[in-house]
Amino acid sequence: PKRAVQRMFEMINEGASVIDIGGESSGPFVIPNPKISERDLVVPVLQLFQKEWNDIKNKIVKCDAKPIISIDTINYNVFKECVDNDLVDILNDISACTNNPEIIKLLKKKNKFYSVVLMHKRGNPHTMDELTNYDNLVYDIKNYLEQRLNFLVLNGIPRYRILFDIGLGFGKKHDQSIKLLQNIHVYDEYPLFIGYSRKRFIAHCMNDQNVVINTQQKLHDEQQNENKNIVDKSHN
Repeated sequence: PKRAVQRMFEMINEGASVIDIGGESSGPFVIPNPKISERDLVVPVLQLFQKEWNDIKNKIVKCDAKPIISIDTINYNVFKECVDNDLVDILNDISACTNNPEIIKLLKKKNKFYSVVLMHKRGNPHTMDELTNYDNLVYDIKNYLEQRLNFLVLNGIPRYRILFDIGLGFGKKHDQSIKLLQNIHVYDEYPLFIGYSRKRFIAHCMNDQNVVINTQQKLHDEQQNENKNIVDKSHN
């Protein structure tokens, strides 16, 4: 936990305003370590960070705003412990709250609502690379995310608390991930929480500098749009 918290403070000093932390990899063909639980990897880190941040805040009169803390989990019990101890601000759920719909109830705590990231994916780490056929890549994914948003709104979650993640690499080929980024404008009315800086497709397309430059320009233009909020969640 100490090393992880040290890195969190380094990120804050580097200008990070949102920190996303997770304890179970969802990368291709990853097998969870049976010797340590997801909970034991993340909760002690968040508890220690909270303690050290409060210590700093009490010692420094002018303390910069605390960064937004996001927990990357589909685990009901992990998120519940985070909520019960006020450790996080955002639930980043790669299943779009389909793994356990009961987790939606935890987003409402008395007079407080937690924000939630809904991600599009297909299959699991062992099958997702084979599930890449779409009728219309861009709009199939957008329609899915909008359906999940509507479901959460019907269950009492304010729309402004819901963010989208198009799930780059999760059931998408390299060229499909690039196409999604190049068509990111279709989400102009939605806040986005996207991991694009540490993906396999980046290495794949590095030999084609035109693709890299055009895609980077698209993202830059969208991030400069005053109505757009794109957060890259991929940095360590």
